[in-house]
Amino acid sequence: MRVDGDRAAVEGRNWTYTAQLHKGSNPFHIKATKHGYSSNALSLTVERKLSAAERAQIAAQKRATFIASTVTIPYKQLIKDPDRYSGEKVAYHGQIFQIQESGGSGVVLLSVTDEGYGFWTDNVWVNYDGSVRGGEGDMLTVYGTVVGNRSYETQIGGETYVPEIDAKYIAEG
Repeated sequence: MRVDGDRAAVEGRNWTYTAQLHKGSNPFHIKATKHGYSSNALSLTVERKLSAAERAQIAAQKRATFIASTVTIPYKQLIKDPDRYSGEKVAYHGQIFQIQESGGSGVVLLSVTDEGYGFWTDNVWVNYDGSVRGGEGDMLTVYGTVVGNRSYETQIGGETYVPEIDAKYIAEG
């Protein structure tokens, strides 16, 4: 009995073979031969799924890699032409000006310029999946991708434009 050309242990009608499984599909080619009998061969694939610990490690690595690749574009440059930065990976820290969640996703207007004395200005529109524990006045750091320009109606009935970001990760506090 051979598996991928290596001998397998045979005892009576049973055989065993120990293999190092890699993540994902692991194909094996098995060939049985015995003097005086016709040989037989078959192929099979063993699927190795990731453990919870492996999935968590991969997610943490992806998060760290994404965060390390972000930049903070000065707000004066970003507001001037948000479409120019479409697709850029960015990080912004700021204070929640407004927040709304529904159906597993949300939107936050994040004020990203600290004027001092607890006064924050310069809003960006942030789309996100999931939920945020914080509310208005709380602090967030958003890591995401610039979408472009977003308009919304203000509380006094006017319309304003802000840069729009799709959040990939949010750190609270």
